Amino acid sequence: MMKSVAIEDAQEGMILAEDLIHNSSVIVPRDTVLKDSHLKRLKKFEITDVMVRDTEGEALAEEKLKTAPKSVQGLGKRMYRKADYICLQGDVSEELYILVDGELDVIFTDPDELAQNLDPVDKVPIIEKWGKKISVIKGKMINFGELGAILGERRTATISARTDCVIARIPAKGDSFNNTIMRNPKLGLNISITIAKRLKDINVYIAKYNNVLSQVDHMVREFSIIYVTVAGKILKHVIATKDKHLERIHEEFKKSPLYNRLIKYKKQAIDSASITSSGEEIDEDSEIFQYGQVVEKKAGEIICYHGEVGDRMFVLMSGKLGVYVGDKLVANYNARGEVIGEISVLLGYASKGKGYDKRTATVKAISRCRLVSIHADELDDVVSNNPALILHITRKLADRLSSCNTVFIQAQNDVEEYMAKLSIQNGSCGAEIDRVLQLFMENVNLIEVCSAEVKVLKKMHEAIESKYSVLSERLGSISF
Repeated sequence: MMKSVAIEDAQEGMILAEDLIHNSSVIVPRDTVLKDSHLKRLKKFEITDVMVRDTEGEALAEEKLKTAPKSVQGLGKRMYRKADYICLQGDVSEELYILVDGELDVIFTDPDELAQNLDPVDKVPIIEKWGKKISVIKGKMINFGELGAILGERRTATISARTDCVIARIPAKGDSFNNTIMRNPKLGLNISITIAKRLKDINVYIAKYNNVLSQVDHMVREFSIIYVTVAGKILKHVIATKDKHLERIHEEFKKSPLYNRLIKYKKQAIDSASITSSGEEIDEDSEIFQYGQVVEKKAGEIICYHGEVGDRMFVLMSGKLGVYVGDKLVANYNARGEVIGEISVLLGYASKGKGYDKRTATVKAISRCRLVSIHADELDDVVSNNPALILHITRKLADRLSSCNTVFIQAQNDVEEYMAKLSIQNGSCGAEIDRVLQLFMENVNLIEVCSAEVKVLKKMHEAIESKYSVLSERLGSISF
């Protein structure tokens, strides 16, 4: 553990964490216990800051880990100070982390702003300028950075210390992660539970964003009908008066998104249809099928019902399943090894008897199916007897979270874009109504001719501004 200290703040007794080099020569070697003579020498060479061992942080990390669960006691650990970066978006993922103590910020930067092979020194200013905090990680024994590490992908977000933190690290290069989980499946179960919590949270926030979008869409649809009606009445005045200025106003009227109902949104959904499979081939005799009750279902039979307690999960061995919300088929499962219903089971298990969520959909066999059924009460036995299944579930959940994170970011972008079209940017509904009203003000005589229409436009403009303000406050409250 290291920390940077300004030379003015360096004190006797501090331990140098790296060699100090001047003109290619080592002037003070690492691990030197600094004395007053060293400090004078460093100032003579105009050294502005030094890296020293964070002995206080090391002691704190050791103290925190004394009470940590056995699953992380043998892992490497490090103390990070507030505002330190743990990992940067775009970096190669060679380890995943467990937050032993403290709080972290998750920061996402538009990939277009970050060149993949940027040096960290050049990357940090870009992240600080363009990065957007999308969530906060807090608590004890919370894993993070698992997506890139488990899936072999680059970091999809930047993690920064929100407070002083103690973090344990799990190597994930090559088969390191697989081997770690196979040796310590309880750790894999803990990682799976954390991912399941995030998936559930994402569903909640996506629902909130969709609710805002739906409200704006409904309002714009109603305003569009009124707006086109007003445009028709103004056209009648144009025909009756043959006024060129009024004709120009009518032409400007048609530029608003309300006129042709140009603003539309696509509802962002997080369900099985948004999951991307890793494409991994799984044999019928795989270890993951060696624990649990094997059940067979004929085409048309129900595996689990909407609204029932989700205390059992399933692993598909063969066949094809359909996921239904009401009578609507929303997704299919047909890959061997697909896991169904695991989120409710994992979160119920982690709640220590507080209960299980109810199913949000019905799963039905589309063809003859064979599945392994595992009750939540059996999870401890799975950890003891089938670590391969724990590893498989962890990887499946990581795969799913990766896809859902993409949908989540898109939902945030859609809300921002849609709100801007409502009342902020040039060409928005509010801006176009304001422009038409300004044109009327240039010829006050026309206000009398179209008094009823002008009143309607003013009311619409006020309503849009008011609604925009209310929805902006609501969006501001949607945060992790």
